[in-house]
Amino acid sequence: EERYTARLEAAHPLTGPARCSITMIHGGTAVNVVPDLCEIVLDRRVVPGEDPATVLPEVRRVLDALRAEDPSLAYSMDEPFIDRPLSPTGGEAWAAWVCAVLGEMGMPNEPQGVGYGSDGSTLAEAGIPVVLVGPGDIAQAHSEAEYLEVEQLERAVDVYGRLMRTPLGGGA
Repeated sequence: EERYTARLEAAHPLTGPARCSITMIHGGTAVNVVPDLCEIVLDRRVVPGEDPATVLPEVRRVLDALRAEDPSLAYSMDEPFIDRPLSPTGGEAWAAWVCAVLGEMGMPNEPQGVGYGSDGSTLAEAGIPVVLVGPGDIAQAHSEAEYLEVEQLERAVDVYGRLMRTPLGGGA
């Protein structure tokens, strides 16, 4: 219900709203048998500036409120996989340099947020500036139908080559 999920949402100007979604539902054993239970799995994505440690207690408060309305509701929470969001803070100069190089190549060069995770957040937590840039469409990533157009690969080679040849803080 919206009155509960709204409590689980945060937002950031670059990435937009956090995501809180039921991503898996399991229940029943046959078409003609009323299920004795239904299990759901909830995925809660965090946004830059949000502390992942505060999300789990808020999810628990929402579930407790639902259980107060329906005492038959039972829930358990597994140890969460916490992947901190990639924050633009601390990498502004690096991002500006990458954007300048992309602009010189006639490519889109406005920073934007994305709704998926990467190892970049771990690097950023260690103080290493991170910008995600690469070929393809995230809609095909990590799927059975994952693919990359040859032109996209060739363009990525050009971009990476230019980034490696361009002095930090200078033009190409």
